[in-house]
Amino acid sequence: MAQDEAQGNRDATLAVVASSSAEDCDRLRGVLDAGGLRARTVTTAASLLDDVLTHRPDLLLVDLDIALDYADALSDVVDRHPQLAGLPVILLLPDGGVAQLPDGLAPYVSDVVFRPVAAEEVLHRSRSAMARRRRHQAQRASSARLREDMRRISARIRSTNDPVAMVDQFLPHLGRSLGADRVTLQMFDDDRVAARSSTWNRGPGTGSPASTQSTASTGSTGSTGSTGSTDDTDGAHGAHGAPATHDGHDGHAGAGRAADVAGPRRSDQESAFALALGLWEDTAAASFSAGPAATPRPGDIPAPDWLLRGSREHTAPGLPAAWTADRTLHGVVAALGEGDTPFGLLWVVRAETPLVWTGVEAALTQHVLGNLAHGLIQAQLISRQQEAVRKLRALNQAKSDFVGTVNHELRTPLASIAGYLEMIIDGVGGELPTEAQTMLQAVERNTTRLSHLIENISALNAREADASEHGPVDIVHLVSELTSRLVLEAANGGVTLECVLPETSVTVPGNRDQLSEALTVVLSNALKFTQEEGSVIVRLLDERDHGRAVVTVQDTGIGIPAHDLPRLFDSFHRASNATQALPGAGVGLSLAKRTLEDHHGSITIESQLGVGTSVVVTLPLLSHAAVG
Repeated sequence: MAQDEAQGNRDATLAVVASSSAEDCDRLRGVLDAGGLRARTVTTAASLLDDVLTHRPDLLLVDLDIALDYADALSDVVDRHPQLAGLPVILLLPDGGVAQLPDGLAPYVSDVVFRPVAAEEVLHRSRSAMARRRRHQAQRASSARLREDMRRISARIRSTNDPVAMVDQFLPHLGRSLGADRVTLQMFDDDRVAARSSTWNRGPGTGSPASTQSTASTGSTGSTGSTGSTDDTDGAHGAHGAPATHDGHDGHAGAGRAADVAGPRRSDQESAFALALGLWEDTAAASFSAGPAATPRPGDIPAPDWLLRGSREHTAPGLPAAWTADRTLHGVVAALGEGDTPFGLLWVVRAETPLVWTGVEAALTQHVLGNLAHGLIQAQLISRQQEAVRKLRALNQAKSDFVGTVNHELRTPLASIAGYLEMIIDGVGGELPTEAQTMLQAVERNTTRLSHLIENISALNAREADASEHGPVDIVHLVSELTSRLVLEAANGGVTLECVLPETSVTVPGNRDQLSEALTVVLSNALKFTQEEGSVIVRLLDERDHGRAVVTVQDTGIGIPAHDLPRLFDSFHRASNATQALPGAGVGLSLAKRTLEDHHGSITIESQLGVGTSVVVTLPLLSHAAVG
């Protein structure tokens, strides 16, 4: 009895006995005290709840009569005091028992004892009830810790777009959370992710560094390197140990080096993918065991060959004890994927002791695997996008270099040609025959066109103008000046050019020279594509209520085919009905659009084939512009 009392003091357990009979209470308390369990007694239903809330016992032994007083209100009591949920309750029943417990009472009863009460039975049932509660509390605490661990793992996955860093964060923390000795992530050839195998091994001995190894699946096993490890908490340390390699032959890891263990090879993928498909379809995991003391259970799968290779081949000093040939390995495997098909397997292995894999472990691991799968897919997409951007930048730089070369190599000799042509036409080298002069003037015109083309190409490659170069521009004066310059050109082509302007000035912010070039393109195109006896009307509207100035250029020209309209602003694109007789390289509208958008404006074109074209240019007024 003294030994029992000592055990009771160590347990520090407290029971409350509730019976309307004081004699019954005293007798039961004596039984519990003799068994090493401290006990209190209450004799009324009214005092039971107060006593329980005050002293927070580990067990209740309640007579049926007192329990019935709470039958209708017990659910509300537990709702108000959630700390009472799960408290073991042993119901003391009369010798004859009862036909049925009330519905409000039955869910809260852990066990029953019939009268007359036997001391050994009461002690046994009391200890069993409290042991079950302790196990349940431990399981809940373990589940809560695991849930928090998985939340942190998911956060680490989301914190990076680097798939290697993602796996390096995932494997060691998952392995420690599940109490594993080894975790291997095996990924297959798939459009969504890169094929590779990565393994984390727990270090030999408590507190020893662990190694994480990655192998790309590239037809041969390739090289495996230690990519660093983390401690048993949340912090990350630097890399431990020297790199290790595996080429498919026997290898040894020297003392103090990272473990060199076998991993899945390219040749293992076919069987692994078939397993992954089955697990993915069933949304399940499979268990396995191997080694001298392995006792496969129904439903177990064979241990993978690469894991057995590791146990047979690698027995050098410095390796984790888990991977020597005389060890028994236990593990589970789950599929990794997204959508209809998997693209990998997760192998979780423990040496000697079976791996605990309850519904909680399975559900939380599947959840974090889903986060990893999504993260790896997104990382692959981002990687491909970054590669595409890198290539586009390289192409853009090559284009810029080419344009710069063209600009330098063509502009200088072209300027020399133009200069000598002008001198020859002016008679510096002597008087020219009329026919020769006419031919040279044609050469001069085409030289000028070529010079303009080079300037346009250079402008297409130019950087956006600095907003500090912008200033107030009187758009009325600018449009008037441009139309005046083109009156003679219009008259020579038999085209009527009309300009309708406001009587007061309209001011917009911008670079006057750039706006002049953009509007000149629009006006010149209207004249160029309008046939003899046609007309071009230019209107400038001051839409002050909308904070903008609107320039419209309406012509009665040849029009533009509907299928060409979406591409009019593409560089070097010309409408399909623009014949060779009509000069142009197809860069003017592209430049004009870029210039107007740089000025926070816009340009739109509407056209009907054989009827004419309308171009609308909008620019913000000075007081409404968001310059800079």
